Amino acid sequence: MTEGIVVALITGICAVIGTLIGQWAMLKKSRAADAAERARLDERTDQRLKRIEEKLDEQQNATHELTKQVKEHNGLKQDIAELRADIRNMKESR
Repeated sequence: MTEGIVVALITGICAVIGTLIGQWAMLKKSRAADAAERARLDERTDQRLKRIEEKLDEQQNATHELTKQVKEHNGLKQDIAELRADIRNMKESR
């Protein structure tokens, strides 16, 4: 082989190695940026889910309170019906 061919091969090999190193560095940087973005999105998603869970808990508590009030109302309604029946019976017995 002539010196020109050897120089060309060495130059080509160095260029390929330089390109591979550059690509590896860019890939590493890209992966780090992707990981940081994923972490940011995960944190944001976690916060949104936490707020949704808190709202659901509030709604469940409100529903429980409304159910309790309805039961109290139904009990009062029944008591009033019984009192009316007692008043009617008292009027009729006079």
